[in-house]
Amino acid sequence: MNLIEIDAASNRGIDEIRELREAVRFAPAGGGTKVYIIDEVHQLSKDAFNALLKTLEEPPSHVVFVLATTELDKVPETIVSRTQHFDFRRPRREVLRERLLLLAAKEGVLLEPAAAEAVAFAAEGSVRDAESMLGKIMAAEDKAITVAEAEEVLGIPPADALRKLFGMIGGNELAPAIEFLNRLYRDGYEMEYLTKMLIGLFRDALLAKASPGVESGAAPGALGEERRDIEAALSGWSADRLADAAVELIEALAQSRRSPIPQLPLELAFIRIVHGRPEGKA
Repeated sequence: MNLIEIDAASNRGIDEIRELREAVRFAPAGGGTKVYIIDEVHQLSKDAFNALLKTLEEPPSHVVFVLATTELDKVPETIVSRTQHFDFRRPRREVLRERLLLLAAKEGVLLEPAAAEAVAFAAEGSVRDAESMLGKIMAAEDKAITVAEAEEVLGIPPADALRKLFGMIGGNELAPAIEFLNRLYRDGYEMEYLTKMLIGLFRDALLAKASPGVESGAAPGALGEERRDIEAALSGWSADRLADAAVELIEALAQSRRSPIPQLPLELAFIRIVHGRPEGKA
């Protein structure tokens, strides 16, 4: 089998598609099948799509086209109607964790399950990112990788830090919470990871309050006793207050990508979570 990958973002014109149409006419020298993967196919120009249409309608028997896109709505209906659809969904975190453990074992590396869980959380469903992160950790560590080592390499705040932070926020201790947040930043932990973990934990607490028995799995499963401490710190909060806190953190996450001070969006969120927003502002 011959596998040919084409980046439509940099080969989007009609001339490139004409060259493709010529190339598909010839079978592989050793027989078999030619598989053309056109990545980000929605980037093709209108003329390029038109030129590709006839080949898609009547492809040579030795050719298979795989059209990959993240924006199906930008692909012309004439193309869509002539293809079969396979929607890829992000793998569940436990599936990603098991894959990481398998890959580590193949490399002769002992990866703690909690460390695999931390990597799976950071990868957010991307197999490629998860494998890249695992490679980064294995390059930095020895033949045995603990969750603490994985967190340090990736900049993921440890579970104990989350427990302390939630204890402060749950107790309305704003100044210590902000001071501790800044210490985490100075120690090299990623504010984006921290914000996402806080959102997940507040979501877990909200669902536990509003719909007891519901398992959300939003926060990292690597949390053990710390999760119980966090739940205890928020036990006195109403569902409305938990929901408001989650909204503040979601806004902080959106702001973090353009803030010149990485920890500032979280500081503002902590202030609003503890003291509320000024009257008349939403």
